[in-house]
Amino acid sequence: MKQAMVASALILMYVLITQYGRRKFSWHTWLPPLLSIPAIGVIYLRTAPMTRADLVLDGLSIGAGAVFGLLAARSTRLERDARTLRIYTRCGIAFVATWTVALGSRVAFVWGLQDDAAFRQSVGTFMRNHHIGPDAIAPAFVLIALAMFSIRLAALVVKVRQLSARVADQPAEAVHAS
Repeated sequence: MKQAMVASALILMYVLITQYGRRKFSWHTWLPPLLSIPAIGVIYLRTAPMTRADLVLDGLSIGAGAVFGLLAARSTRLERDARTLRIYTRCGIAFVATWTVALGSRVAFVWGLQDDAAFRQSVGTFMRNHHIGPDAIAPAFVLIALAMFSIRLAALVVKVRQLSARVADQPAEAVHAS
């Protein structure tokens, strides 16, 4: 439990430090997580169980991560500086809430397994009935995080391209005047 809480707190802290508020959108900012998150994923997922039931859980985990990723993307605004034409992200309370719910639900799940006998019994029964082994839980959490990060980044890249296309279509005077 302590490990899940510490890991979730560190992830939330990193996200808030690097994303909250107004931040320059550049590949220098995105390159470290773009390289490290998939690497961490490979480390955790290479030994993940691959039964049919585990793959269904993995698919559901990716779906949950995609939903959180879309919510994080929708709560991230893009703006272009009129003078420098640099693109910035702006993340506020909705962004913080999305990440807090995503990571908080992980902590709540782990807490429930450890400290709530009825919850642990329900989850154990569900996992037994659906042939899901306990080794499938950690990879499910990793897949949620990977999907959340990937979907948000992909959505922001699409938004940046759309914003850049609009600026490219405007006359030079209009771009600097806006």
